[in-house]
Amino acid sequence: MASVSSRLTPEALMDFEDSDIDLQSLADSTDSDAPGNLSSDSGSETDGDSINTHPEVIAARVWCPIDTTQAPPPPPRFPFTWDPGLKMECEHTPLAYLQLFFNEAVIEKIVVETNHYATQELAAPRGPFSRSRAWEPITKEDLWLFLGLNIPQGVVGKPLQKWYWSTNKIIATPFFSTVMSEYHFGLIMKYLHFSDNTTFDESTHPAPKLKKIWEVYQLVVENLRNTYVPDRDISVDESLMAYMGRLSWIQYIAERARFGVKSYLLCEAATGYIWNAILYTGKGTQFNPAFKDNGLATSSVLSLMEPLLNKGYCVTTDNIYSSTQLFEFLIKDKMDAYGTVRPNRQEMPTTFAKQKLKTRDIVAWHKGKIMALRWRDKKDVCALSTVHDPSSITTRTRGGKVIDKPQVILDYNHTMGGVDRADHGNNRKNTIKNTIKNL
Repeated sequence: MASVSSRLTPEALMDFEDSDIDLQSLADSTDSDAPGNLSSDSGSETDGDSINTHPEVIAARVWCPIDTTQAPPPPPRFPFTWDPGLKMECEHTPLAYLQLFFNEAVIEKIVVETNHYATQELAAPRGPFSRSRAWEPITKEDLWLFLGLNIPQGVVGKPLQKWYWSTNKIIATPFFSTVMSEYHFGLIMKYLHFSDNTTFDESTHPAPKLKKIWEVYQLVVENLRNTYVPDRDISVDESLMAYMGRLSWIQYIAERARFGVKSYLLCEAATGYIWNAILYTGKGTQFNPAFKDNGLATSSVLSLMEPLLNKGYCVTTDNIYSSTQLFEFLIKDKMDAYGTVRPNRQEMPTTFAKQKLKTRDIVAWHKGKIMALRWRDKKDVCALSTVHDPSSITTRTRGGKVIDKPQVILDYNHTMGGVDRADHGNNRKNTIKNTIKNL
């Protein structure tokens, strides 16, 4: 059965998956001793005593066990059809790279909305000593200076903002006063705005909970996608931006920043470049409407990858997202995928979570282009893949021990870290180190 599956192309498997084949008529037309005969002892998910049908149909629709001692070659990858790399020319300086994402459209939007909001607020009566009386409409140059001063404030930490302009010799940092006065900086901070409050309509807004930042956020994400094309291997995972304020959709993730705002990120595996992002706001999270009928995990991955479909990308996911349903969606759109999977996921082989293994044992099943694998290390490791077979590679552990490890697990460890690399770049210690290096 496995050898038959190995001869099928991805396009052939997709045709069988989409076709309206009458399995009973095929069963009547085939011999009972044909290689496609499945019995109740074969490990497949069947209700009758046996089914006779074409091997290709079985390979595309039914989980079949793989003989790991004589495994067939891995399924072919879909051809990668995009040209990866930077798509906009710029000087090789930190500011030039920043301006690729905070371009003229983003800066202009913030300047217009900030001045508009300040005008609205200043229409109300003010006291004779109100510092807001000194407000003057800001320009794009003012905003760049304001943003620039926020970066060293993250490096040189002080408990009060006004201390950055203090003339006390013990805590003085003269640089800030040479760029902008504390008075002007404070007023920009007070009236900084990204949206027009007067045009907000909750019934028509695509993401009401993000109304304050939605337009600017969309512009920045669009610039991320337009500036760079990621290489073939990408990864999808969640990230947490630390935040301890009052917000209805704050999440708790123990292994990351603990409390904060969660995002679903699509990153290039090799560099950690963030190519697409979706902010999680609870039940009202904005996913692509085309995938609204799927579960949260499947909808999040497909919404992030929608611009990359049918281009031959290979995405790595962890057990939160990996499922047979998701991988079948991706195959139909000429995308490959692999990653760890929870053994009790729906539509997995019937014996996938029940069979007991000894250390270093491997068992595997296939259904068309998808392979499900269980490997016993210190505990069971389960994986799904559309591009791997159950073969193993000799490798060395951190302790120096030589073991055989499945190729799919090695590749997963190599390509899953895209989002972790992006988070690593946001780490405070590394930000300080890199900032000082560039001064």
